[in-house]
Amino acid sequence: MPQGIDPIKYEIFRHRLHSILEEGRIAMRMVSGSAVAVEGGETCTGFFTPEGETLCVATGVLPHAAGGKGAVIAAAAEFGEDPGFEDGDQMFMNDPYIVGLHSADQFVIKPIFCQGRLIAWVSSAMHTSETGAIEPGGMSTIATEIYHEGIRIAGLKIVERGKFRKDVFKTLTGQVRDPDLVGLDMKARIASNNVCTSRLLEAVDTFGIDFYERASKKMIEDTEKQARAKLRELPDGTWRARIYGDSTGVEEKPVKIMCSMTKSGDRLTFDYTGTSPQVKGSYNSTPQSTRAYLFAPLAGGVFWDLPWNDGIMAPVEVILPEASAVSCKPPAAVGNSPTTYSTAAVAVAYACVTRMLYAGGRADDITAGWRGFAGGLLYFDGTNQYGAHCTGNILDSFAAGIGGTPSRRGVDTGGHLIAPTASIPDVEAIESRLPFMYLARYSVVDSGGYGKFRGGVASAMIYKVHGTNDFQVGRRGCGKRVTCSLGMFGGYPGAPQPGRVVFDSDVREWFKRSRYPVTFEDVGKLTGNKLDAPPASLPTRPVDEGTIVVNTVCAGGGYGDPLDADPRLVEEDVRKSLISPKRAEEIYGVVLDSNALRLDWKQTEVRRQSIREQRIREGKKVS
Repeated sequence: MPQGIDPIKYEIFRHRLHSILEEGRIAMRMVSGSAVAVEGGETCTGFFTPEGETLCVATGVLPHAAGGKGAVIAAAAEFGEDPGFEDGDQMFMNDPYIVGLHSADQFVIKPIFCQGRLIAWVSSAMHTSETGAIEPGGMSTIATEIYHEGIRIAGLKIVERGKFRKDVFKTLTGQVRDPDLVGLDMKARIASNNVCTSRLLEAVDTFGIDFYERASKKMIEDTEKQARAKLRELPDGTWRARIYGDSTGVEEKPVKIMCSMTKSGDRLTFDYTGTSPQVKGSYNSTPQSTRAYLFAPLAGGVFWDLPWNDGIMAPVEVILPEASAVSCKPPAAVGNSPTTYSTAAVAVAYACVTRMLYAGGRADDITAGWRGFAGGLLYFDGTNQYGAHCTGNILDSFAAGIGGTPSRRGVDTGGHLIAPTASIPDVEAIESRLPFMYLARYSVVDSGGYGKFRGGVASAMIYKVHGTNDFQVGRRGCGKRVTCSLGMFGGYPGAPQPGRVVFDSDVREWFKRSRYPVTFEDVGKLTGNKLDAPPASLPTRPVDEGTIVVNTVCAGGGYGDPLDADPRLVEEDVRKSLISPKRAEEIYGVVLDSNALRLDWKQTEVRRQSIREQRIREGKKVS
């Protein structure tokens, strides 16, 4: 402990910073009121040193933490002298080639002065569901260049010397379909920064500015020392993983995301060489975005027990092939990267990290893969059931299955790897303000990757457009034909994410008979203009009140050989309709009585032996 820093006082200070940032996130949610902030948890606050180093973050979406750093560093470098920054200034930024992510993830940063000098920066970020792009919702599937994706601001003062810039505010909100939504989100970030600034200055007054500056430096240094020490305890080696997408946004074709991770001493290198070139559509990830997304497997995997600051990234090097799907060059479109290639970059990195941790004896710290892609996310624009304008998307995709572990099954519909505090919206809340009726939201049988410990099953939603005929709906995503979550050590990957759309359906006739579709198969029985296998990305189109959309979310990968699964756990899953009797017998070798669904131990032993013998007969030697 440096001379003069009391260890107890230091710990109180460190936790105070995080509490202040959480208060800022609360302010954002209360001012904005948007489903993205309140229910999805897509808000982030962070303190940064005068030089732009990440000091402390509180976030619902881990990549936002790195985006704040990019905003601060870029603003200081580009605008530090002209026009310069004064006490009370706040600057809006959302250029994905600067802050990473995409145009819908928007930041407001604020310098914090004390005794006439800059002592910190604060950043408040959240996803806003409209950017004025070529399609509504801020994440256009038909965009082929960044200019199609709405407002893109490298830096613009929204508050100057404490005075709100109405001219700037009106200019920004005048470029979007829902100025009220965007305007509240903008003011929410400003309010959050004001709260965080006020509370930080109170803390500096309590602890003293000298203590604040020395303790801030120590926080980053301590985290780096602990991160390097943790790496030294793990074995050296190289681990590789790859995953394939099946869409670019504008066409369906395979795209490979490849990662090779090398650990040497106290250094960790992620090399994405071998990844497919950047594509014409909007699924590309900027270099800034890929680096930001890497914070998720590091903060949530290797360094889960360390404070979230720049010390975590200090031992890490990232190699990104230029003009690739994970390191695109302007003017490539990137609006859908957070649900496609950026998260795929996380999936392969996480696969490498977990294998390294396992080799180092850290089996309790790992899961098989989860939430590599999002498939068929709904976005919309038009008039709601009350005659008011609405636009945006629904964040049911956060209910992904978590990967299986060496000791237990994955959590069903459990969460999102990059969003540790996210939740899915309440059905009644969505129905009360948007023209959708949920006919079902359920767990998908046989979706979790098979394994000794299966992956968490996926969720699926059946939406009916309700109360309006002045509406347009689209779908976006990846993973209709390919897996979205990698299995581990013999575990199967999570299932693909199929969709189904029926325009002008006869669902009202079903209602008259006191029936309605509650499964994917049921929707297939509806009549109308039916898309039984819609593209992973379906551009917006006008719809009527009878339109039905089925979306499936990502399931978790399985861990270990399914034949090693406890038959009693398989029996339990069959009874809960999480595994079908057919797959239980075919994949797990578990035989159940067809009527009572009771486990037949003797037939299970026979079936499993038969499967093992079949493997030996059909297996091929690896040269």
